[in-house]
Amino acid sequence: MSAAVAHRWDVPTVDWLATRDPALAHLPGALATTSADWTLHDVQWSPGERCRLDFQVSAAALPPRFVALDVSEAGWSQRDYRADPDLPGLVDACDSEAVLARLVPLVGATATNLRVDPVRYRSGSRCVLRYEVEVAGRAMAMFAKVLHRDDFPDLATAAVRVDAVAGPEGVVPQLMAVWSDVGVVASRAVDGVSLSTVLNDRRLTVTDRVAAAGQLGVVLAAFAAQPAEVPRSWTCDDQIVSLTALAQPVRAVEPALADRFQAAVDVLASSRPASSALVLGHGGFRAGQVVRGRGGELTILDLDGVCRSDPARDLAAALAHMEWQAVKFPQNRSTLELAQRQFLSGYGGAGGSCAVEVLRWWRAASLLQVAARRYRRLDTADWPLVPHLLDAAEELLAPVARTFERANVDPLDVHEMTPLLNQALAGGGAGRGGLVVTDAEPVSSAPGRRRVVRYVVRGSDSTPMSLVGKWYSDGHRARLLNDHLRELSQGPFRHGRLRVPAPVAYLPAHQLVLYRPAEGRVVSELDTAEASRGVRDAADWLVALHTSNVALPRAWDLDKEATSTAEWASTVGGYHRGSAERASELASRWAQAARAVEVSPTVPIHKDFHAGHVFVGAQTYAIDLDEARYGDPALDLAHFCVYLTWHGQRQWGQHVEALRNEFLEHYAAATGWADSGSFAPYSAYTWLKIAKQIALRSGPARAMGAHRDDAVSEALTRGLSWLDR
Repeated sequence: MSAAVAHRWDVPTVDWLATRDPALAHLPGALATTSADWTLHDVQWSPGERCRLDFQVSAAALPPRFVALDVSEAGWSQRDYRADPDLPGLVDACDSEAVLARLVPLVGATATNLRVDPVRYRSGSRCVLRYEVEVAGRAMAMFAKVLHRDDFPDLATAAVRVDAVAGPEGVVPQLMAVWSDVGVVASRAVDGVSLSTVLNDRRLTVTDRVAAAGQLGVVLAAFAAQPAEVPRSWTCDDQIVSLTALAQPVRAVEPALADRFQAAVDVLASSRPASSALVLGHGGFRAGQVVRGRGGELTILDLDGVCRSDPARDLAAALAHMEWQAVKFPQNRSTLELAQRQFLSGYGGAGGSCAVEVLRWWRAASLLQVAARRYRRLDTADWPLVPHLLDAAEELLAPVARTFERANVDPLDVHEMTPLLNQALAGGGAGRGGLVVTDAEPVSSAPGRRRVVRYVVRGSDSTPMSLVGKWYSDGHRARLLNDHLRELSQGPFRHGRLRVPAPVAYLPAHQLVLYRPAEGRVVSELDTAEASRGVRDAADWLVALHTSNVALPRAWDLDKEATSTAEWASTVGGYHRGSAERASELASRWAQAARAVEVSPTVPIHKDFHAGHVFVGAQTYAIDLDEARYGDPALDLAHFCVYLTWHGQRQWGQHVEALRNEFLEHYAAATGWADSGSFAPYSAYTWLKIAKQIALRSGPARAMGAHRDDAVSEALTRGLSWLDR
């Protein structure tokens, strides 16, 4: 193990990390190739996929540079930072002669002696270069940020618009140049000291340090008040999605801590504050992103995450990082607690405002984010301190969590579930206290939204009974599922071969629906010979739903779906930046196509109908009916066929097309259905939904491992192809 790596991970730690995730299996071998003059600079670990490690090389005989190691289950590779495929302009941005030619029109023909130094680098994301040039005998410095090719358009637009209202004498560095051909945004260098250094400098008086925190609040209020319109936004939903993704590294290393983390995310998801008026947000605001100049003026750096957001987001991020500093340096805690209060006071005194409850929510979310990133970055030395951050987040959430806990027990605790199920089933003749929950098995989970648990219950006669409990963070969805199951089980699926799970009990206070499990085998798991009967049975079930007169409270809303698909595209782009443009194109073109062939809602539809939701045996069941509503029957048909194609390629190979045709023909023979032009747009819609699920590892894509980039790209290609027909 090289000396450079040993300062962060000793050999036993590296060997242990290699056992936590197949993507880290080659980590020891990769690190063994590093040199003593390499300093670990940045780490990005995505469990199941890869780990990127960036090292700064500072050998006396060489110019400063970075080396990137990319580790995955397949092996590892090494490259110079200038060969980053996601930063194609980096080579030119590092070429001193080429850059000097670009600078002459900006600073004058006397510009000479350009020095280029790389100062920060994150593989596949960005690289910061320092340009020092001599102009008329005086040195001038700039920082050039080379951005990911997919991020550059939005971030460059934001930089120009923020500079127009906040610079050059404002609260951000003066924008010097935007070079689109190489993906560079360049700003004048700002001299001074980081405000984080000031807050932690024990050589300064407490009064000076706390006063600096007040100035930090003032400059944030000034920044948020700028009227710049920037391309991106960030909402509570985006925060929940981000935290859910960050939970993966925590779970890979410390499952018990991950349970605490997820419980806190669930509370956040169940208590999203009402939307506030969005302001200009930094996206990563903290004391370390602010420089104090010689005259005491403050300048905000690193606008990579600039967006429209709730004002509480930046406030909360700064407070969370102060809390983290207090955890790491307990000797500074009393001063940092005063600093947090003065920071808020400075913000409010400068005209900033934020509701207490909203700030509480964002502070808890920010603490969880800081905690989880210690794992994403493999900051193993910090892991013992992370529980303190969770303690702080849980304390902030305690008022909401107490309400949440009064209405919810641990779904997997058989001792807690026994009295609850007795209470729920008492009205059904089971008798209070006569049942015992003997087993609770998790079936599926959508973090922050719902959990599904299968229970084994024994009565006084010791006969086991199986029940399924579906727990929701959103009480409205629980009520919808209960209503749908009751209407359907007492209506079109009351008798005969075609069924829905029989509802047993609904506990509104617990946001819990209990029902009998579906019997049989899932169609998506049948072998080729059995699948033919399975798709016909699925078609029969759909015929029964579509031709029924069941009353459902909701109807397909194209405007809402267009908003949802735009959000799906944004999610896909956030996780797979190379697919962002095509995902956005698919969402936009789908909305246009759907409006052109829009059909008035006419029949009850399932809306999430696919082979994984259909069970066949002596009877045929469809499950997951909380999305049911009135709509175009072609949506269910297209949805089923697209998922059949996506899953069936692995399950049934070349037979999948025949199964798809058999399903449609069987349905059409029973109903007389013929495509009126909406089948293709609904197919495109479903492929975008699949791309989103692959990106998030949710729904049927939950078990997917690595190589999600290819799978996302294929789903988008297929979706766009439906719109080209």
